[in-house]
Amino acid sequence: MISKLTNLALALGFAVVASAASAATIYEFDLIDSPGGDKAGSFDYGARLDDSLGNKPDAKVTRYFSFSLGDASAKLIYDSANKTAQIIGTMVESTAKGVAGGVFDVVYNMSGLTDLGGGAFISTNLNGTGSITSQSDPTDVLMLGAKKNGSGESFIMKADGHKVPGSDDAWSGRGWIDFSSAQRGANDFLFTTDGGPTPGVVPLPAAGWMLLSAFAGAGIFARKSRKAA
Repeated sequence: MISKLTNLALALGFAVVASAASAATIYEFDLIDSPGGDKAGSFDYGARLDDSLGNKPDAKVTRYFSFSLGDASAKLIYDSANKTAQIIGTMVESTAKGVAGGVFDVVYNMSGLTDLGGGAFISTNLNGTGSITSQSDPTDVLMLGAKKNGSGESFIMKADGHKVPGSDDAWSGRGWIDFSSAQRGANDFLFTTDGGPTPGVVPLPAAGWMLLSAFAGAGIFARKSRKAA
């Protein structure tokens, strides 16, 4: 009887662990500027924000932020189990083609994503929020929202070579973003990746390992009991 219960417990324990491991796959992408972000030969960018001084008549200013210049270092982390993604790290403002300006912290969160497999996903629910904040001037903050309105995809991440010359399978991320109630012009993320996705598995919680240890202990106890009998 003890043996049957122990075997059942072990089987259930391993099933729980296997299920948790397979359901908790995450993908990490190292982000770089997309060559398709080039505007009139001026900039390759990772994020472009038009009208970045609001809706004043003379405030039509476009700012470009880079994932590749200077100290820029950012990742996109996609959790395919929970259907969430986050862009996080640092960007550098481009003041001219190839010229690095100030360093900015970037964070952008998305949820309710549609999984396409292998690290690819799309967002169709206009769900996204975050900010781009200057490290040297905390008052220089651009609040980021999701695509304001309309239908269709608001963010896409997949290996389709979007705007990457000579490549049909480079990983590309792009999505419209809103950062002001008076948004005008184009505001978007547009980037490619350095080497594609790196898959990983969220570590099993400590309680899970304790459960496995208990099951293993029960198995050892059962074997000893059989030998004593």
